Amino acid sequence: MQNLLTKLEVADFEFLLEIIRGPVSLTSDKQLRAALDAFSTATDSGQPSRLCEIVEREIRYLGSSDAAYVFRKMTGRGSGPGVPFQEIIHDVYRKLKHDTPKGLFTDEELLENLVQVHTSMRMRKMPLEQQRALLETVGMSAGDIGTYLKSNASRFAIPALIQVAGVTATQRIVTNAVIGTVTGYVGRQTAKNLIGQLAARFPVWAEWLGPIAWGITGLWTVYDIQGPAARKTVPLTLYIGLCMLRDGGLGGTDA
Repeated sequence: MQNLLTKLEVADFEFLLEIIRGPVSLTSDKQLRAALDAFSTATDSGQPSRLCEIVEREIRYLGSSDAAYVFRKMTGRGSGPGVPFQEIIHDVYRKLKHDTPKGLFTDEELLENLVQVHTSMRMRKMPLEQQRALLETVGMSAGDIGTYLKSNASRFAIPALIQVAGVTATQRIVTNAVIGTVTGYVGRQTAKNLIGQLAARFPVWAEWLGPIAWGITGLWTVYDIQGPAARKTVPLTLYIGLCMLRDGGLGGTDA
């Protein structure tokens, strides 16, 4: 899991730690903040790895039952007492009612696929007028929208969407689908604060995260939140998946 976390920026860790913080975390808020501060000012390679270790431990703990965590810790089984991260990813697929894909073996592949199939599913469930408004917001012409919605591509498979709308427009939609879903789990005000931090760090997101995430009421409303652990593991997993796509998972940029 740490090979994924090393790709994250300071603002990404801010986002993740805000979700992790709480009475059920293993690490105190003070320790989390100290690790993040050390990472943001690090002059050696040890500080990033320390923060990654803490975040991995917290996420794997959140995905475990307390009894299972204690058992693994006492017996020394597995790579640490927390549940393996890939098991958490599969669990998030189930909680979001997506089929776990066959033929994908790495955590990064599973995360990138999760974000894409989740976006496609959420878009398919929108009423036609919301679909049209969403595509208008990312810059598609009325003619292209009409053609797209009448075609089989209207099932919103991400490769088909890229062909019609382009990579940049598709990235905007995926980003908003993920952040909008996360908002339903962490609360609107918390998400708004976090989005402000992300937008400051990633200027292109400042443009993407305004009109869709906040402008269309209920667009990405979470429909089924299952228990306190899911309120953390689902948004954490989706956000890490979004970061993997930001790192090039959609296949580049528009020509």
